[in-house]
Amino acid sequence: MKNELEQKNNLVAIGALAIFYFVFLGGEYLFDNMIAYYLSSAKVVVAQSGILGISGIGFLCYFQIQRFITSKNRSGALMGAVALGIVCIFMVQQHVSFAGTLSTGLILFLLLGIFLGLPLFNRGKISKEKMREISYSQSTNIFKGRYVKNQAFSGKYVPFFGSSELSRLDALHPSILAEKYHRNYQPFLLGNAGSQSLAHFYSMQPVNSALHGKKAVFIISPQWFVKDGTDDEAFSLYYSNLEGVNWILNSKDSRATRYAASRLLAMPTGSSDKLMEMALKKKEKGKPLGKLLRMYLQYQRNVLENEDHLFSMFKLNDRTQKVDRAMKKLPERYSVGKLDAVATKLGENATGNNPFDVSKKFWNKRLKGNYKKLKGKQADYDYTQSPEFADFQLVLQQFKDNNMDVMFIIPPVNRKWMEYTGLSQEMLDRFDKKIIYQLQSQGFNNICDMTNVRVRTVLHAGYDSPWLARMACGRYLYQSVYGLRI
Repeated sequence: MKNELEQKNNLVAIGALAIFYFVFLGGEYLFDNMIAYYLSSAKVVVAQSGILGISGIGFLCYFQIQRFITSKNRSGALMGAVALGIVCIFMVQQHVSFAGTLSTGLILFLLLGIFLGLPLFNRGKISKEKMREISYSQSTNIFKGRYVKNQAFSGKYVPFFGSSELSRLDALHPSILAEKYHRNYQPFLLGNAGSQSLAHFYSMQPVNSALHGKKAVFIISPQWFVKDGTDDEAFSLYYSNLEGVNWILNSKDSRATRYAASRLLAMPTGSSDKLMEMALKKKEKGKPLGKLLRMYLQYQRNVLENEDHLFSMFKLNDRTQKVDRAMKKLPERYSVGKLDAVATKLGENATGNNPFDVSKKFWNKRLKGNYKKLKGKQADYDYTQSPEFADFQLVLQQFKDNNMDVMFIIPPVNRKWMEYTGLSQEMLDRFDKKIIYQLQSQGFNNICDMTNVRVRTVLHAGYDSPWLARMACGRYLYQSVYGLRI
């Protein structure tokens, strides 16, 4: 029943948006045809620019009008606006005079501009079944949005920030363990391959109020800390203007704010909207936004939230059947000894007998025919000097501002692969000390450091998934990671 209601709400919202754009584009076409009775083709273009421009001015009127609209008169005001819009369309179609056609056209598009900025598509509460599906999906739309995350973090869901390791949904994944043994929390997976500190920082911006006082898990991947830091294209995949607008509107001037603005300006997405770019440059210099720019951003936020409400749950990666199958591999009652046995069996089945103790699937597809070319290729890698440390500091500062209790996980390295590629153990030890110092100096002491834990399995070259690492970590990892101290 709830799923049916959700689908109905989706259809209603999409239908409303479709009608809006039909009226907008149809009204523009109608106006152009009717005003052409009075103007040359060149002047028709000028008149068209005028009605499109006034639709943009509509958002200015919205912020003045909204002060007079209450919950009691909202429906009446909306019906009145619709009625006036219909009258305007009729008058444009009649083209009784140049002045009448132009004036009613301007009024019509002023109304449409106001309408687009309204928070129209709040579809209500997401069902329990749907939220379960979403929590496993690792959808980029969810990552970049607000609507779903805000509801999830206002409930029992705990954000798990990370990258590709989150996708390893084996039987002992924390999401599956939490569901199987009815824990008082459920992980909400945020991130996938390519999501790093800067992307995670901006992903929090639309939902900071929901995150306040929350617990969280953050997985620190050493391979993020390469010379150039986060990849531009990878960041663009996980960034949305909704995140940026919320951050610009809510952030206060500080050293961290100026740095965050400069980092976003350095990305191609930072200049995708010229007024956003203008706002970022002001933030970078510590200057106030100004009233008009702030009003534009508030209007833009409403538009982007409407889009988020409409499209955030499209094309979800439904992994619930995989989760259900994985849960069947677990003992009915929680037992560290039995879980260790399951983990060992899964690890042995996953790795086989290849020389690096990597997963059979990864070995056959990626390494078997190429591994000889990679001997010694990581000898010059240095994870101790990277802009990622400054990006990571933004994350830590946001956690502090939100008063969050965060467990940080530093995953282990596959030793056989490390030795083969020449990755320096001394360098990894220095990285480990540096990142732990950064955490502890900021007051974060809940750290699961598995840097020197010897593990058997790996899914991508050189680094173990934390969920697979537990196959050798046993009791320590069960208690410290999966227990979450919650």
